[in-house]
Amino acid sequence: MAGHNKTGRSKRTLGNFVPLEHYLLDSPAWESLHPTPRAVYLVVAQRYNGSNNGRLAMSGRQVTEVVPISRQTATRALAELVDKGFLDVVKMSGFNMKSREGRAPEYRLNITRCDVTGQLPSKAFLRWKPKSI
Repeated sequence: MAGHNKTGRSKRTLGNFVPLEHYLLDSPAWESLHPTPRAVYLVVAQRYNGSNNGRLAMSGRQVTEVVPISRQTATRALAELVDKGFLDVVKMSGFNMKSREGRAPEYRLNITRCDVTGQLPSKAFLRWKPKSI
């Protein structure tokens, strides 16, 4: 049996991937997102390597390098993801920040444990409700 070890398990690994579980895809918050914030979520989630949740630096400008949208649209998409509970801002940034390193805000995915604070996943997007008119 080529490709298997002596216990019969496969030697191949899945490699890197972005998990999109059914509870996330079926949530009202995800269903309310337009395609642009969905694409931005994938870009942010792609930066997660298994040990850097809470240190996912992403600015609107960095999003535009991957997704063909304007910087303002990318910034609005990130804000919508925070508002609907998919991301949390761990460290803010701006032009008034004096440090040279880390000019982009740092985010945390709410589907996994935070590697900075150890906080359990909040899954706040599951509690999101549309605003009534």
